[in-house]
Amino acid sequence: MIVVGELINASRKAVGGYIEEKNAEEIQKLAKEQY
Repeated sequence: MIVVGELINASRKAVGGYIEEKNAEEIQKLAKEQY
């Protein structure tokens, strides 16, 4: 089983900012870095 997205959490300051800005590229980058 592969779990991707553990660090994609709105409680993290940077991720919360990406979500507010609707910055899909940065969120996708985080997911790829975790894999």
